[in-house]
Formats: sequence, structure tokens, C-alpha cells
Amino acid sequence: AAHNHSLWLNNQVLEQLGQNASLPEVLNTMLRIIDDYHAGMLSVVSLVSDNGDELLSCAAPNFPETWLGAIARVPIKDMSGSAATAVQRGETVVIEDIASHPYWAAPEFAAIRDATLCLGLRAAWSQPIKNSEGKVLGVFNLYQREPAAPDAEDLALLADYAKLAQMVIERSRMADALQESQALYRLIAENSNDAIWVMQYPDLTYSYMSPSIARLYGWTPEEFSGQPPDELMSVEELRRWSDTVEEHVRRVGEGDLTACFIEHELEVRNKEGHRVQVETVANIMLDSASRPTHIVGSSRDITRRKAAEDSIRKMAFFD
Repeated sequence: AAHNHSLWLNNQVLEQLGQNASLPEVLNTMLRIIDDYHAGMLSVVSLVSDNGDELLSCAAPNFPETWLGAIARVPIKDMSGSAATAVQRGETVVIEDIASHPYWAAPEFAAIRDATLCLGLRAAWSQPIKNSEGKVLGVFNLYQREPAAPDAEDLALLADYAKLAQMVIERSRMADALQESQALYRLIAENSNDAIWVMQYPDLTYSYMSPSIARLYGWTPEEFSGQPPDELMSVEELRRWSDTVEEHVRRVGEGDLTACFIEHELEVRNKEGHRVQVETVANIMLDSASRPTHIVGSSRDITRRKAAEDSIRKMAFFD
């Protein structure tokens, strides 16, 4: 039965994560399954606040709103309830009887203690949830209707539940951080003066082109991607670019990873047919076997800069 419970719990949690459910949603699903399995027990997960001073309740599917209001924010202090003490010490804390234990006797804790006892809960077991570096992320709590101490099997279960909660919290935070960074990169790419692009390797076709391509060449990204390469530049320029890429790829294949970085100047025709001097800076992206998969780069118009350099050269020559 314990094995089936564990399997069902893990499967349900993974399914929720796969559907990109929010952190409270996934944790609430997890705790509902745990509460259903353990008759007479109720579970809660609280998270450490960003500043590290408080425990914030995150998931407690079978507790009433009044109790949740009382434990919404709990200061992290030693010997101040079981959850805060477990976080402060970074170790399992077992309260066999809430009614008589000194950790629950502090005056500022009286409201939480009374609310918990009113629910008919007497024992509280708290397991810190730690990340792989040992930093405490939060706490997993199991409350019991009878005064009780956990046996070895209960302690192993507590540790398993905390481990599963750790995976859920870290996965959720990674997904949030990834979304934030994607939004930031999109913002940068779409507002940059330089044209930012992604080119597939080896066929050298564009899979992304930022809207700023219009400032550089006069084409929309869709129009630009649809242009045959020989419409954009001369055969010589095209050959120079592909030779440069192949030379860098060859060096990367020989183990020279500095060759992933490419700097190249090109002459490209814009939508009106005028020639534009372009400076391109790019990086060859590799897969886990160090094989090139695509090239990420940016291009800027250096026509004025080249004209200025030419005039300075002429002035130096004639002077």
C-alpha cells in the first residue's frame, strides 16, 4: 500500500508539473493525496520568505480559512512552534503534544496554538525542505489528531514528502525564472537597434529575426527571411560569409572553442537595392556532443563608420 501511495503521489505531482500548474496548485494536489492516505493527519507546506525572516503558508488544502489566516506569516524563531523551529535549526522537529509543549507556549503563539487545538489537532511533526546546497526553502508539517511521536517509518515518510516538495518548489522556481529571462531577452531583441537573429546550421537559414531588421534593411523579418541569399548579397560576399562560418566550424571540430565567436563584415543590399555595410558578431551554438546546431548573432549598419574611416585615410594620405 505504501509503495502504491508513493507511486500515485509522484505520478500526480509530475502530471501537474507537466501541465505548468502553479506552485500552490501542485503542492495542494500533493497534500490532498497525503491527507487522504493518512487518516487523522493533516499536512501543510510553508515557504521561507524572500528576506528569510518569515514562514509564509503556501498549501494546506484541508484547513479552514480562519486557521490559515492565523499562520499566514510566522516569524522564524527558535522554540517558536514546530515549523519555525525546524526551519531555524534545519532539522526535524517533533511535538508530541501541542497542548503541553513549551515551543507552543509563547504568548505570541497563543492564538495559533488555540486555533490548532480547536481543530482537534494535538501533535505536530515538522520536516525542513532543503535544496541541494542545504539551504532551507520551507517546511513540510504533518498534524495529528492524537498526541503521538513518529516511528522510523513515519520519519522516512516525512523525509520523502519533504524531498518531493523540494523538487516541486525548485522546478516551479526554475520555470518562473526561465519565463522571466525569456521575456527579458524578447524585450531586448525586439527593442535593440541591432538586428538580432538565429541561423540554423548547416543550411544557414534564419529561424528568428528581430523586428529591428526593418531599420537595417527596410524589410520586415518575414520579407527578409523569404529573400533568396543571392538577392541579399553578391556571390562573392555570400561565399566569404559561408567560408568564414565553415572555417570557424572546422576549428571548433578540432577542439578550439574560441572559434565559436565570429566577427565578420559584409556588404548587403537593402530593400531599395542600395548597398549597406554591415558588421556581424555571432556565436556558434553547440549541442552536448560539441556539434554546431545553430548560430546566434547580431548585425549593425556601419556604412557611416566606413565612410568616415575612408575619409580619414584619404586625409592622412593626401596630407
